[in-house]
Amino acid sequence: EAAAEAAAEAAAAAAAELPRLGTARRPPQWPRAELVPEGEGRGAIVLGRDCPTVVLGRAQEGGGRIDLDEVSSSHCKLTLSESGTLSLTDLSTNGTYVDGVRPKRDRRTVELCDGSRVTLVSKTAQDCRDRFGPLAPSYVVRLAASTPPERRQADADADAVAPSSEEPRRSAAPPPSVEQACIAF
Repeated sequence: EAAAEAAAEAAAAAAAELPRLGTARRPPQWPRAELVPEGEGRGAIVLGRDCPTVVLGRAQEGGGRIDLDEVSSSHCKLTLSESGTLSLTDLSTNGTYVDGVRPKRDRRTVELCDGSRVTLVSKTAQDCRDRFGPLAPSYVVRLAASTPPERRQADADADAVAPSSEEPRRSAAPPPSVEQACIAF
């Protein structure tokens, strides 16, 4: 009889480990951000789950490399958080500008918005084009969540309805395949 009770407890514990029908949810989705160059000589720089941080500068690899003497070896760092906040940290002595304004020395990190214009070395995109031609280090920020708002709301509603004593299993989603300029830290 004790063996039967132990077997029943083991079966109940195993069943508790399985997700209940209707409780499985999608894994959390990362937002996506792009720096779209205003010149013709560069490709877009994409930040997302697989590449949440990019450093722009002369000494960088891939899409983060800007081969201009006036640009610092590590000029600025862009970081995309899981919540969708895109921030820029000015690491240079020659200046990084957001909408024509250089971040203050005591607060080198600023939050970027959709449509923000980031320029390196020069205050405006026009100054960049006049100075550097088609390779001007001037970008427009594009922010886009990879999950449509209605799905985010549906997932939030499902989270609110799920019993708090249970944590459903989450399956790993394959990483998106996009061309990225990623620097590992």
